[in-house]
Amino acid sequence: MGKLAAIRHQLIITILLIPLLAFLSCVTTDGQGDKQGRLLSKKAIVKNQKKADALAYYLEAHQLIHNNKIEDAIKALKKVQELDPGAKTVTSELALLHLRSGKIDEAIKLIEENVKNDPNNIDNLLLLGGIYSSLGKTDKAIEVYQKVVKIDPTQDKVYLLLMTYYTKEKKYDKALEMLNKITKLKNRRDLMMYYKGQIYLDMGKTNEAIRAFKKAIKINPDLEDAYKDLGYIYESEKQYHRAEKVYQDLIKRNPDNIHARMRLANLYLRQEKYEQALKEFRKIEELDSSNTSAKLKIGVILLKQKKIESAIQKLQAVIHAEPDNAYAKYYLGVAYEELGNNKKAIEILEQIPPDSLLWEESRLRLSLIYKKTKKMDKAYQVLKDAILIKPEDPMLYVYLGSLYEESGKYEEAEKYLREGLKIQPTNIDLMFRLGVLLDKKKEKEKALNIMREILKQDPRHADALNYIGYSYAELGIKLDEAKTLIERALKEKPRNGYILDSLAWVYYKMGKYEEALKKIKQALKYTPNDPIINEHLGDIYRALKRWKRALNAYKNVLNKLNPENPEKIRAKIKEVEEHIKAR
Repeated sequence: MGKLAAIRHQLIITILLIPLLAFLSCVTTDGQGDKQGRLLSKKAIVKNQKKADALAYYLEAHQLIHNNKIEDAIKALKKVQELDPGAKTVTSELALLHLRSGKIDEAIKLIEENVKNDPNNIDNLLLLGGIYSSLGKTDKAIEVYQKVVKIDPTQDKVYLLLMTYYTKEKKYDKALEMLNKITKLKNRRDLMMYYKGQIYLDMGKTNEAIRAFKKAIKINPDLEDAYKDLGYIYESEKQYHRAEKVYQDLIKRNPDNIHARMRLANLYLRQEKYEQALKEFRKIEELDSSNTSAKLKIGVILLKQKKIESAIQKLQAVIHAEPDNAYAKYYLGVAYEELGNNKKAIEILEQIPPDSLLWEESRLRLSLIYKKTKKMDKAYQVLKDAILIKPEDPMLYVYLGSLYEESGKYEEAEKYLREGLKIQPTNIDLMFRLGVLLDKKKEKEKALNIMREILKQDPRHADALNYIGYSYAELGIKLDEAKTLIERALKEKPRNGYILDSLAWVYYKMGKYEEALKKIKQALKYTPNDPIINEHLGDIYRALKRWKRALNAYKNVLNKLNPENPEKIRAKIKEVEEHIKAR
């Protein structure tokens, strides 16, 4: 006899003893038993035998669940239902098992049946609401949860769920109504204000959200989530100094708060405040020596600071802890490239697998290393092989097209860019690259048409706005429209030297030379070594008749900046020198 069979047998014997004793107690001393009593006792015996069998199957089902034999467990619980239809928990357990085995419809059917039979059972309603929620059937989940709070108005967790759903559905008045019904929050004004802040944030009412989070922090200075959300708002609004202060305040209250330090460190990193970022990441490393994220960021910062050997040590430590860390491998490859050890760089970059987010970047890096070492065939082949592995990836076509473009092979470049566009006809990166290429091929109108198509998809595409605006300025047409387009581009990229140069050039074409000079100087702050921007500086000085400054600008271009057309610069130098002599 098996173990489960033995359990069932023992339960049957135990339970059957009860009606048997009752039966014996009814027997008369003279042997005259009551016929009806004996009949009732037989029914009781049968009934209790079924209950014993049901309990045995129930125990068997749980043993099967423990052994992850879900289908067999379902069969056992169904036997329980047959033997004991009144067993209340079995239907719910069956539903959960159906969920585990992926039989969603069967699970819903069972729970809905339970709810129909017992409409006020909170547990069944919560289970049904949870299933609807997990399936994305929000309306049905809300309907069920509303029934729950109607039956039991103290269900705070359900009010919180309803608040979340109403917020997602943009029904903010109802969300706030649910929030106000959470009884436990009446004595927690900090949490009440925090949740209000979250709702305001979702509504796009940033100022109200800020005020709510600040109030929450004032009431409870240890409410960490309020600091995080307040910091997030300031970061998204690019009010970095305020975000810094929020995280610093949180760190003052808890110097060991790694999450707050990570937020602050990443914020410094985004602003290129490398020393401050490095200090925070090192502190995180002190608090948690196993924090590979901090180690990785330290390695990247050291790499940016050209402390290559130190960067390599830190990145190798990350790889030692996490051998498959693609980010560490990528930056380690870059570090060896910086050292001039291209062989080692290639070896490491080749280890990055295709499922990594940095795989495309690693292929580009490999290609550029081969290009730098004059191995152009390999440079092209790396990207062609990558396209064979991921033919749907548009950026690989962009990289390969750009490589051919830089090598002056415009026809090959156009071929691959158009191949990419066959796969993704509206991909903006491919479209922009093709537009630039057509410009280089002197097909200006085609290039402009592509840029206009880009703006239909993305009216804030800074590079397309700048391209059209600068093209109009170069052609001396639609100068007011050119200015508007370039100013729109500057809103997206206010520190872009090339866009500032375009605006300067529009002013130059308008004859507004002082405004042009102001903008070209701003452009040179961000892009000091571009030959065209420096040539434009000379042109503006020449228009202002500041001949010596114009001469210095042109000589700087010719002698230091490797202009594309040195003869044109020499001609300008000669012209300016003649003006100086004539004075």
